[in-house]
Amino acid sequence: MNKKQLKLKDIADIRAGYSFRSRLEYSAEGPTVIQMKDVDLRDGIRWNEVEDVLLPGREPAIWVENEDILFIARGNNNYAVHVTGVTVPTVCTPHFFHIRLKKYQSIAAEFVTWQLNQAVCQHYFDQQAEGQGLRNVRRAILEDTAIVIPELEEQNKILHLNNLIVEEERTFELLMINRKQMLAAIAAEL
Repeated sequence: MNKKQLKLKDIADIRAGYSFRSRLEYSAEGPTVIQMKDVDLRDGIRWNEVEDVLLPGREPAIWVENEDILFIARGNNNYAVHVTGVTVPTVCTPHFFHIRLKKYQSIAAEFVTWQLNQAVCQHYFDQQAEGQGLRNVRRAILEDTAIVIPELEEQNKILHLNNLIVEEERTFELLMINRKQMLAAIAAEL
């Protein structure tokens, strides 16, 4: 099994999200903006909650694209989401680091996302983050994160297993909801 270990900065370009420098102005005709409230560790980006905004006079350096990674740098939950489903010009707020893998790498963005969310990387972020009440993972800390790169076939196997686990979690949650509804119906009949 062939594995390499590199720093994230060796395989990706990392930049801060778009800085609005003022309150967001919503518009039905502007590009969409991904905010922290629009993402979830398990479900990724909830596109039905993403809103359109006006950009204050300047284009972003890069737009968010499919296969990018967004990393929540501020707050007590510093995790990454894999970007899929982009259909219109989109930016993210500066609460995120916008990660784009370099084209020559044989590594799946979804695999890097998975790895950033695993206990080893999360422990690293816990140890390196700054701030008392609200943690902050600086860009240099994220850039120096160790990423292990196995063969693409092994990456795909790991991702497949992870996707099965996520589906099991969803099924289990639905089963628990169903059981609670059954018990509520029994209680109502009593």
